[in-house]
Amino acid sequence: KLATISVENCSAARAADREEILSNIREIWGVAEFDAKLQATIFGPRGLLAKDLVGFDVIFSAARAALRIEKAADVTGSGS
Repeated sequence: KLATISVENCSAARAADREEILSNIREIWGVAEFDAKLQATIFGPRGLLAKDLVGFDVIFSAARAALRIEKAADVTGSGS
């Protein structure tokens, strides 16, 4: 589930808090870029799980991170 985690699936004690958090993320980074940064924080070379994944888990996680980065680039207009 970590490979497909998205901030849009977050929860908070109050619905208003959740909406405020998501609104700030959308305004500052956008959901796709935030999700890409989150993936990098978890799976990147210096990420939380950098040494715990082997075999196809590494490939799957790298592919998911690449897709998220590509989406973030498309959304922000910084893609090729």
